[in-house]
Amino acid sequence: MSNYDHKYEYKNMYFGPYIYHCKLDPQFCKDLLEQGDKTTDRYLQEDGTYTNQIIKDSLAGDLKTGHERQFDGKQQRWFNKSLKDVFTHYTKERMNFHNYIFVPDYVIENVWINYQHANEYQPEHTHSGDFSWVIYLQIPEGMKAERENYKKKGPGPGCIAFSYGETSGNPDVTFPWVTNIHMGVPEANEMYIFPSQLKHAVPPFKCDGVRISVSGNGAFQRPDSKLYVMGEKRYEVW
Repeated sequence: MSNYDHKYEYKNMYFGPYIYHCKLDPQFCKDLLEQGDKTTDRYLQEDGTYTNQIIKDSLAGDLKTGHERQFDGKQQRWFNKSLKDVFTHYTKERMNFHNYIFVPDYVIENVWINYQHANEYQPEHTHSGDFSWVIYLQIPEGMKAERENYKKKGPGPGCIAFSYGETSGNPDVTFPWVTNIHMGVPEANEMYIFPSQLKHAVPPFKCDGVRISVSGNGAFQRPDSKLYVMGEKRYEVW
């Protein structure tokens, strides 16, 4: 034992990306799933023309055509209105995490739904904008057992794996000095919000069933800025 009177003060050093994790109202998630199921390859717009909500080759996922679908403007505005309190709370917490005094407003860029089946996956990628999210609406019953029986290194089947910074070395020969991978285990009615620039991936799974999630991108907005995408003003916060 030492005779010195050391003071063991523990202080968190907030360093690295901020990942927000919350539970959503089950009724909202049920309504959100219904909105996703309404997406179609022939949607009648307000101007009388038709558009295709089926996303082809514009997202990173290795999913069969028809398993990724874009929300239309009306659905997106409903989504934004329904989650305004969540996104506002996230923005405040993220700014506080980085000791940033100014809390910006935000706008939603886009929203889409993923119907991920067995052997489909999302390779490591990033998004556009300032923040992105994933909401889990349905998880296959066999996915939990599949993860528990997964003996290989790395994220388990159907998880979301966030990666940041350098690797911590080979754990078999050295001690880790940094945690650079966070594995999120999807649960129905839960949501993750994370920086759009943060790399993330979803490994494939083999069990029966469909892993349904809703993702999208948002951007922070300063009072003196104007945000446009492809010539069209982004949807405002309600």
